[in-house]
Amino acid sequence: MERNFWGRLFTFVATRIIIIGILILIIVLAGFTAYDTASAYLMLNQALETRAEVVMKDGDATMLDKYFDKRMDESIIFLNDRFEDIEVETYNYNLDTQWLFPWFGKINATVKEQVEDITIKDAGEGVSIPQWDNGQKKVKMEKINGVWKIIDIKDEAS
Repeated sequence: MERNFWGRLFTFVATRIIIIGILILIIVLAGFTAYDTASAYLMLNQALETRAEVVMKDGDATMLDKYFDKRMDESIIFLNDRFEDIEVETYNYNLDTQWLFPWFGKINATVKEQVEDITIKDAGEGVSIPQWDNGQKKVKMEKINGVWKIIDIKDEAS
């Protein structure tokens, strides 16, 4: 009878240790996933807002190097230079991140980007203000050397 007691005690303790170990593993994995998600979310918001600032206000394009991968087509980033000859004074920028989940160093995010109320300096009559590509976009991100970088942006319609 004493032998059966020790066997049952061992089984009880072993199962509790395994259950606690699994719970700790789940908590650690959830923490890393939350960290990656928050990091990517902040980087995505900063990247697209900085992109709008560089395109609209003719800012320093090297600021985008920390957000966008070098392999990415620059015409996508700079919207085919449609704001190049215009001096933008003010604009309202809104970004709504609708879906973002890191998975093995890659992210496919869905964002809704909107730039409106664009005013330009010295706007005479007949000067047309180009429009930003507002709407829902698919953004692909990849973790390169420990840093999230945008590797592609596509309108969801295409």
